[in-house]
Amino acid sequence: MNVIELLDIIGKKAKKGGANMPEYIDAEDIEGGQICIDGKWVCRPSVWGICFKNGSWIYFSTDDEKGYISGIKQFGSEEEVCDYVYGYMKNKIHAQNDGYSQKDMVSRYMVNKYGYTKEKAVQTAEMIMKHEDIFEEMFDYMRLGRFKGNLINIEGYTAEELVKNEGFTEVVAYRFLVKLRENPKEAERLLRNEEVIKD
Repeated sequence: MNVIELLDIIGKKAKKGGANMPEYIDAEDIEGGQICIDGKWVCRPSVWGICFKNGSWIYFSTDDEKGYISGIKQFGSEEEVCDYVYGYMKNKIHAQNDGYSQKDMVSRYMVNKYGYTKEKAVQTAEMIMKHEDIFEEMFDYMRLGRFKGNLINIEGYTAEELVKNEGFTEVVAYRFLVKLRENPKEAERLLRNEEVIKD
């Protein structure tokens, strides 16, 4: 499968299922959280794309608010990236159609395991969802019940290390990774002074 075939298949599946999917952007390059389109570096909320850079095929997506790149995955071939995106988008379409989204599942996990109120669970999930890569890793942990694979490292910390070394729950660990990415100095200060809220 190539990118053109992928877009056609996803478009047909989304239309058939009535799903509201993020827009595809044909990017020339990505760098520093921004997308290059027609020679201009821009930020576009709620979009995704595939580009070829430095010998790799890269899938990227942007956050819903400011439009900075929030998720990146790198692949060795066009077929590999298309297969990944096809599976990912197919799951998003099914989740929308079934009313059983990843956000719903993560929120229920927080309510059932840690006693969060439904409102607090949804707010926490939405806060982490701003960073797609962090949210996906947290979702995988909750689905599998363990940390797996090449974990996201932000400012020298992974969620697994925060759980083991700082006594965080996995939810707090992923919330803290978001804080580290958005405001590393403040996050380090909170950790140093033991002021991180651990519930």
